[in-house]
Formats: sequence, structure tokens, C-alpha cells
Amino acid sequence: MNSYLFTLAVGVQDRPERWGSVSGYYLNLARSLQRLGHRVTFALNPQIRSRKAFAAHECHGVADHAALDELLSGERFTHAFIWGGRLDADRETRARLEAHGVKVLFSELGWFPQAGTVYFDTSGTNAEVSFSGRHYDDCLPAARKEFNKRRREFYRKKAGLGFFASPPPFAIKAPDLDKPILVPLQDESDTNITLASPFRRMAEFVDCLAQSYPAYRFVVRPHPSAPVANLPWHANVSYQESSVDVYRTMADFGLVVGINSTLLLEAAMMNMPVVAFGKGIGTGTGVFHELEAGDLPDGLEQVGIDSRKAEAYLAFLIGQRQLFKPDLRSARQVRKSYLGDLLGL
Repeated sequence: MNSYLFTLAVGVQDRPERWGSVSGYYLNLARSLQRLGHRVTFALNPQIRSRKAFAAHECHGVADHAALDELLSGERFTHAFIWGGRLDADRETRARLEAHGVKVLFSELGWFPQAGTVYFDTSGTNAEVSFSGRHYDDCLPAARKEFNKRRREFYRKKAGLGFFASPPPFAIKAPDLDKPILVPLQDESDTNITLASPFRRMAEFVDCLAQSYPAYRFVVRPHPSAPVANLPWHANVSYQESSVDVYRTMADFGLVVGINSTLLLEAAMMNMPVVAFGKGIGTGTGVFHELEAGDLPDGLEQVGIDSRKAEAYLAFLIGQRQLFKPDLRSARQVRKSYLGDLLGL
């Protein structure tokens, strides 16, 4: 029998109650692990809202790492989970767990769609995943079949297609620079920006694009945390209202340029060529055309993406990493997935 510890926001000072929104993923998985005969314990920041489902498990209020040490000294765990894993508090949690011989797994929301999906990894999340930088050169028939199925579901929903309508076959387009370029912005407090972006402020990113490429037209989609009033004015830049459905207007653009966000992966799923700055989940995989802020080309006409490599990577994410939240409630589904291997089930 294994003993699993689910941690949520241990040692986190900035609004730890936010972790309550993802607790359902862990509760579903905990239920499956219990059905398989394993022990489950939760270490929760006391500011996380209590849920009825927690009553079915052993739960400890663990606000800081001293309290975590006390828990670890009194009980033995074989595995532990950390959501995200990129905050300083998360790194300290990992260090304390590993000092007690506990195997650590990290988790984060998935991609297609983001809501309702999750992935797990032994190294970290986003730019720190164990599969970062691998080359994906081919998509096997079984993987392609699963990819096409999931892509149809994703594309129909995002693009508003009817049930009997089919999306175009997967093939990344060449950039069309006669059309405007879509630039989705990020939350400046997101760890993708604070830890892995060449731009700390979204205004700097907009300035860089507009001034480096005055001949191109940019349509910038601000993040809700960065209102237009705080962003710069340029003659070749317009701003897209948040009320506009970005997916249903995707075909209006000839290129997407952004900083390691989920929307970049979603755009690639919709056959859009994507230029990416910073380090993220797609870095080094071939799904994006990657640029360095300090070494920009004179133009973006030469942006090119190998559709075969992009398809292989996206199929890998869908078929071998992304798990649906309801499936975590199924002991059978958990055990036969890659997560079952990570957990020694």
C-alpha cells in the first residue's frame, strides 16, 4: 500500500484561497486511490474553503513549512502532489518532502480545453516539465486517430461549428502578413511571465512589436488584469475587446505572436502559425516558431512551422499527458494512464 499526500498552497502567502478552485481534481484522484487500497491525506492551507468532499479524507491544516515538517515527522508518505510548483513556497515544499524521502509529482491545468483537464509530471509544470525540448518527429496511426477525434471536439466548440461540420484537416498555415497579427497578452503576475518571459510588462512587449515591425498591423488582446488604459498607443496597433470571441475570429489573422500562453497552443490546433517568446510548454518541440527578444529578424515572412512535428507534439499532449477531470474518479482509468505508472499502481 502506498501513502499519498495532496498539498494545496502550503506556505503560500498571496491569496492561498485560490487553490480551492483546483481542489476538485485532487479530490477525484484521491477517491480513486482509496478505491485501489491506498492511503490518502490532504495538507491544506487553512485559508482554502472547506468542501464537503474533504470530510471523506484525513485532512490537516498546514499553513507553513514548520507545520509541514511536523506532519512529515509523524507520518510516512510515499508520494506527494504539488499544484503548479513554480512559486518559492512550492519549491520549499518540494525540498521538505524530498528530504523525507517522498516522491513528488506536480500538476497543472491541461490545454484542450484548459478547464476540466489536468496533467502531471515528475519535474515540474510549464517550462519545467520533463518532456520540454524533446523532438516529436512523427505521429503514429493510433495517436493520430485520438488526436483527430479530440481536435474535432475542440475545434467545433471553439469555432462554433455545427455537429455535422468538420474542421479543416490539421496543417499549419504559412503566415499571411497582409492580414493583421493577433497578439494575446498574459497576466503579468503569472509565473510564465515572472519566471520565463523576456518581457516583465505587457506594455514593453507591445512596444517591442510595434516599433520593430512598423509595416505590420497588430491586434492586441489584453489580459483582463491589464486594461487597455495601461497599454501604449501605436499607429499600427489596435486593441481587441474581451467581449470578442477570439476563437471565432481566428481566421481573420495571418499570424499569432505571444508569450508562452495556452492560447498559443490552441491557435496551433486551429492551424495558425505561431511565434512564441519566452520558455513554455511548447519550447523546443517544433509546435512554435521561437524568437529571442534580443535577436529579432528584420521581418516575419520567414516564419515556418513543420506541421508534422507540430501534430506529433500536440498529439502527445492530448494522448499521453492530458487527463480529464471526471476520469480521475475512475480507478481503472487512473491505473491504465501514464499517471498510474508514475504512482506505481
